[in-house]
Amino acid sequence: MERWATAEGPSGFSYVRKLGGISVFDFEGFAPDKYDQRYPLSSWREFVPYRDAWGCAVWIELNRVKIKNLFISGQDLVARWKREGAYKHRLMPIIEAAYVGELSKDAFDDAFLVKADVGLVSNALIGI
Repeated sequence: MERWATAEGPSGFSYVRKLGGISVFDFEGFAPDKYDQRYPLSSWREFVPYRDAWGCAVWIELNRVKIKNLFISGQDLVARWKREGAYKHRLMPIIEAAYVGELSKDAFDDAFLVKADVGLVSNALIGI
């Protein structure tokens, strides 16, 4: 029940979840102000750096070379979403990408914890 966009059941799942994937943020070349102007309804700030209700988040940087065969970029994801006419399934345009497959820690380049009362905590402290 705490997962994002699950109240409607499968018909209302996010597009990435419909594909059987994991939603990931793709910050490569990201310009927040330009993005906000182009996509004012995007909810990315709800999650970055963490949801207020949670008070923390673990951020994991994935190695693009290691995941390339299972990664769908934000632009490719939007194109596929449009091609399929899957508009009832939520998607954050361009910034949301997908990883479809088994995710191994071998694909991690870095990981860190952001906490409301502490700030950034190094990856060594969270065991990754």
